[in-house]
Amino acid sequence: MKKLLSLIGAASVTAPAAASAVSCGEVAVLGKGPLSELTTDMVLKIKEKSIKGINDAIDASKKLASFQVDIEGDPALSSSDKGTVTLTPNIEWGFDLEGSAKVQWMYVQNLHDVIKVKNLGEFEKVDASVILSVLSTKNTNLDTNEIEVINITNKGATIQAKNNSEKYYGSAKVSFSVKEADTRVELSSVIKTTSLGELADNQSTTILNAIANLNSALNTKEVTISNITSTSALINSKSNSKVYKGSVAVKFTVEESVEPPIELIKLEQHLKTTNLGEISKADENTILSAVKAKNSQVNTSEIEVSAINDTNATIKVKANSTVYEQGSIKITYSLASTPTPPEEKIDLKEHLKTTDLLGVGDSEPDTLLAKAETLNPDLIISELEVINIGENKADIKVKNDSEFYNPSTISVTFTISSALEDVISVRKLGEINDKDSETILNRVAIKNQALQKAEVEVINITDSSATIKAKDNSIIYKGSVEVTFSIFVEQEVDKDEKDITKLIQRTMLADDLITLPTNPGSVWGLVIKANANTLNELKLEHVIISDINENGAIIKGDELKWPNYKGTVEVSWSKNKDAEDGENDLGNLGEELNSNANFNIRWKEVVESRTKAWEKNELGEQDKYESLEHFIWMDVNGGVMSTVQSVFRTTMLKILGLYDIPEVVLDPNFIKYQVDWDTNLWETVVENEIELKDQEFEIDCFGLEGSWLKGKTAIKIVLNS
Repeated sequence: MKKLLSLIGAASVTAPAAASAVSCGEVAVLGKGPLSELTTDMVLKIKEKSIKGINDAIDASKKLASFQVDIEGDPALSSSDKGTVTLTPNIEWGFDLEGSAKVQWMYVQNLHDVIKVKNLGEFEKVDASVILSVLSTKNTNLDTNEIEVINITNKGATIQAKNNSEKYYGSAKVSFSVKEADTRVELSSVIKTTSLGELADNQSTTILNAIANLNSALNTKEVTISNITSTSALINSKSNSKVYKGSVAVKFTVEESVEPPIELIKLEQHLKTTNLGEISKADENTILSAVKAKNSQVNTSEIEVSAINDTNATIKVKANSTVYEQGSIKITYSLASTPTPPEEKIDLKEHLKTTDLLGVGDSEPDTLLAKAETLNPDLIISELEVINIGENKADIKVKNDSEFYNPSTISVTFTISSALEDVISVRKLGEINDKDSETILNRVAIKNQALQKAEVEVINITDSSATIKAKDNSIIYKGSVEVTFSIFVEQEVDKDEKDITKLIQRTMLADDLITLPTNPGSVWGLVIKANANTLNELKLEHVIISDINENGAIIKGDELKWPNYKGTVEVSWSKNKDAEDGENDLGNLGEELNSNANFNIRWKEVVESRTKAWEKNELGEQDKYESLEHFIWMDVNGGVMSTVQSVFRTTMLKILGLYDIPEVVLDPNFIKYQVDWDTNLWETVVENEIELKDQEFEIDCFGLEGSWLKGKTAIKIVLNS
């Protein structure tokens, strides 16, 4: 039989008073008459598939109380989310009921629990249909036909179950941002003079100054320079620029007295693949093109070829190189069968069919021809040249003396690949669980959130390092970088150990978090998952968790209460690029709290019984109170607040995502000692002229000073007569 809760803690409970009791915040109403009439058109929406779920739904129907009936049938035994149960009068409490009734039930879920991903990202525009579409994509199990969107702002909205929903109840808040309108102008409309003339050197500052002198409207703080050669450079709008977009190529010449860079690099740092495979012929241009195709970082304008024969040659750094130290490398290759010129020349389009060259290391002619040959194996690049090179397109033209192709020109497109060393700037990964490639790559991506994991691979894995390399078919990356790490090794713990530094061994608690922990309960949930085998008897109540921020927290033993637990541990976690903070501000939680909790208090029977006692002068203390109403309110106050606090605690645990952490759920003080209440109900009654009948009013709940729960909210209380 359902346990009955009295509104007055110390008072005895009679059967009528029991009818005003609540279970999980629901009011129980005594039913009277034939069950078939009381349950006409009744469909029980149950929040858990169990007899308890049926009981709660019966109480919520406000037609009868669950303790008045016996239930035949158990939803827990059904494989379906819909079914029926049979209700018959309970022999002890169902004396006012007659007959029996078969009642339908359907299982509904808390919408807050169903919507796992609540950060929807960035929208071009925001309306209910867009929100529902993205919400469905990010939460594939969600049925959008059962929900609706309300309270839409530019930062978020509330998703609530429809009144007639057969699947859900409650609501959940989602967040997003709205993309600002793009007011940037094309850089090409500002940099109109692209021939800079002769410059003192090809340093970025010199180039920028020359561009600014010739294009006075340019704001040089909004641009960057890349692909600098001895005769050209690419001017790019900064990735975060709110002024410009796009890129512009500029050309110049450099005075002969160009100073070389202070630091030169060894040629082998760029030229690592020395076997070029099969090439069409053994001449300098063909060999350099093949070198570039196999080694995208090589600057072919800084090297030359010597000692050429049919199987090998020597790549030598030019005497005036401003990039490489003096030196040479021997490369090998094999010659393809020399194609015989056809009797009739063919059209270039027969061999050059793939014109999107995808990712290339730079826009040098040799690089573009080598990539075109890779994508079009029949192409004879010795018969071709590249002209009209732009930001991401160029023209491949048949040479005037070609013996193979008819005169023609075909446009090709390409993307300049970024060097991985520029993308992966954080290379010390810290402690990881193991050294498999997926774990390493995930940590690299977390530390460097601009990285696109699908474009790279992990090679050369050791116990402390690995190499992150651009995939051969990557469009956007080139090169490789080395990353370092240490591997976590769990140590055996003595069963009597109390040193927190030995019990919490894994201090990097989680990677790629979508919702960041912002209170001790959520932090402890991560501790349990990461250190399940070593905690021994350590519980949340034994420690103090402080300094919680987006990257970690500090955990130390609460030595005042538990002298045996000593030590301090600093724990950390990493966040997903779309991560959002957990909400701890009561002001922001108020709407969700009131929509998911039922603060209905039934008080008619209590008022009637206490009124009779007052009128019969059975108390002997009437002179202590201003009136009958004052007496009743002061008497009921304790019972009302007891119920409110219980419902508040349960609902807050669910909203904060702590309901699956047993230690937190079983600790009655975890929420209780974080808040206080404005509980002067009598003043509220007088001020609002509340009578002893159905009334709705508010009481304030606020976070205590020093608590992790902040702010203040109004709890809506309903007193039912």
